Amino acid sequence: MTHPELPIAQQHHLAGRLREAEEIYRRILEEDPDDPHTLYLLGQLLHQSGRAKEAIERLSAAVHSQPNFPEAHHQLGVALHGSGDVPGAMASYRRALAQRPQYALAMNSIGIAHQSLGEYQLAIESFRAALKMQSDLGVAMSNLGAMLSAGGDNDEAIRLLTRAAELQPTLPGTRNNLGTALQQAGRLDEAIASFTEAIKLRPDFADAYNNLGSALKYSAQWTLAPAYYRRAVQLQPTRVAWHSNLIAALNYAPLESPEILRKELDAW
Repeated sequence: MTHPELPIAQQHHLAGRLREAEEIYRRILEEDPDDPHTLYLLGQLLHQSGRAKEAIERLSAAVHSQPNFPEAHHQLGVALHGSGDVPGAMASYRRALAQRPQYALAMNSIGIAHQSLGEYQLAIESFRAALKMQSDLGVAMSNLGAMLSAGGDNDEAIRLLTRAAELQPTLPGTRNNLGTALQQAGRLDEAIASFTEAIKLRPDFADAYNNLGSALKYSAQWTLAPAYYRRAVQLQPTRVAWHSNLIAALNYAPLESPEILRKELDAW
């Protein structure tokens, strides 16, 4: 029987009021420590909050309490993957898929795990399998499109990523991936627009800033490119290649002073 407070907690959770949701989940578990659904939801929330260790503990407890729980197995895999345990994540994803053979999201996650292990062909096959299970799964379209773009198949990549962006218009990663495919296809104005949209959706998206700088550089907009490279470096100072991009752009930017170039060289 569902605890009467659980729907309230879920409403808070879906609305992003994580503290309020967590308080109710924990209160429910004080009364029933083995409630699998509440353990699953709390584990999901903890993963969202970056508390990987406790997330894994709660999700492990959920599948121990209710072994036939594909969503919990999948979420446990996501948490394990986020903590760096890719083999453990793969095992959880496969358990979820065994319990629900048409679980497209779990198949997509298997693709991500293969990609993390450098098994790129297996990753592509997994993303395609996920789309056979659920043809409108935008995240699988985005992941497959990104991999095809990396392999030089820009036509199919652009088609998939455009459709993924239509299905999930608020996902910045899809816009960034689409921009990369468009840039590789020589469609620079469209790439610039896509990277710009990714940044609007996620203002701290360092990869998109770097990519936008490159798209502006390749379209000979040298005056504009350094600002985006600089922002990318500010967000992720350890990315040496991005700092190199910034220095190269400063060499060609007519409005940048020699002092600024020297400062960036010293920082590099």
